[in-house]
Amino acid sequence: MMIFVWMVVQIIIESLPISSSGHVLLAEKIASHFGYHHLLPDSWIVDFLLHGPALVIMLCYFFSAWWLMVVHKPFKISLLSALSTYRLMVQPIIFILAADLVTFAWWYSNIAQATNMRSFLPVGFLCTALMLYGSKFLRGDKKISWSLCDGAILGFFQGVALLPGISRFATTFFVGRYLGYSGQNSFALSFLIQLPLVCAAFCKGMITVLADPMLLVQFFHFWMLFGIVGMSFVSYKLLCFVGYLIQHNRLWYFAWYMILPIMITLLL
Repeated sequence: MMIFVWMVVQIIIESLPISSSGHVLLAEKIASHFGYHHLLPDSWIVDFLLHGPALVIMLCYFFSAWWLMVVHKPFKISLLSALSTYRLMVQPIIFILAADLVTFAWWYSNIAQATNMRSFLPVGFLCTALMLYGSKFLRGDKKISWSLCDGAILGFFQGVALLPGISRFATTFFVGRYLGYSGQNSFALSFLIQLPLVCAAFCKGMITVLADPMLLVQFFHFWMLFGIVGMSFVSYKLLCFVGYLIQHNRLWYFAWYMILPIMITLLL
């Protein structure tokens, strides 16, 4: 049951700028308040496996936008055989690597791991709320030049979002807007720099599960797979809704929602 609840929260909220990991911690805190304790061993495996649906959703939603950002032409199969296409990909790849290397430096610094998860949670939620509301006042339409400096800055703040309750999506979107990018480009860049991290996490989770027959049976049960597919569809639709809000500069509406998890966390 805890795995199923975790799955629902993680997959659905991954598309929203409100911290999926923070809401997982909040769900565990609520469950423990009512006497249900999370005793799942190797819980990181579940978290990593749930990056698989997130990867599919991201590719379905952002592929066309990412392609236009890099190649500056609508996608055609014939472009895959053109050498010029791959030359255009060099700078974006370096940009993504720069961002993710800085994020990895944050991860290995153990700052996030050393933070008291439950105590910091309301602070993290508050930071998310402030960034969401602050995005309302940011304007810009800077052309994407794949600057290494911008990549490193986005990667740094993506690392900051490892702290509990701080939404990675809200943080990188806010920073993208602060750097002068449009809402749509900040939205696409936020998920583009996450792509390699999602791929790596999912692959590590899959390797671990495939090596253990018992885990394989548990995680690939029919109802688990049915739930993942259903929740992934809902998550995709939510991502479309978020894209609509960004197009009309209304992502800051989620800042009002953040009052709810902040209050619940403080009351428990």
